[in-house]
Amino acid sequence: MYILGISGSPRKNGNTDLFLKETLKSVECESKFIALRDLNIKPCDGCESCSTRRSCHIQDDMTLVYEEIKKADAIILASPVYFGSISGQLKEMMDRTLCLYYGKQLENKIGAALATMGSDGGDLALQAINKFYQYHHIIFVGGVFGIGGEKKGAIIRDKEAIEDAKSLGKRILKLHKIINRSIA
Repeated sequence: MYILGISGSPRKNGNTDLFLKETLKSVECESKFIALRDLNIKPCDGCESCSTRRSCHIQDDMTLVYEEIKKADAIILASPVYFGSISGQLKEMMDRTLCLYYGKQLENKIGAALATMGSDGGDLALQAINKFYQYHHIIFVGGVFGIGGEKKGAIIRDKEAIEDAKSLGKRILKLHKIINRSIA
């Protein structure tokens, strides 16, 4: 099994990165961590050529994300909460997957969500990620939000959120096993 973790945080090694890395660490399988802030991803220009091409005409670092997301059995999207939703970096990446929407290229992958917040809005960020998964026909196993705020490392002190994130990782593995048994 291969799990792809994508962080939409603009902060290097901030609470969102820590939360995602803890979750990936708890799942004993091959995984990869991608920080969108390290990539040059342009916004979708709305040309709609991807509806027939099934690929995006924009040549940037999103090509790497496409490769990894197609290869992954499961995807964990993580974001800090910005005004009750996900970060711009994550939204931009999500918008650029429109080319994968056509032809249902991500159908039946497993998806999970993580959000870090100062005081509220985590549920809304998780809803935004869940909606993305619904459009792509990705099986959503759940999401976890925790208190991160501005203090670096604060998420680690939210023991309940960390334990819930580890349980989320175990749900991903369990669902993957069930799917593979039903296919075999």
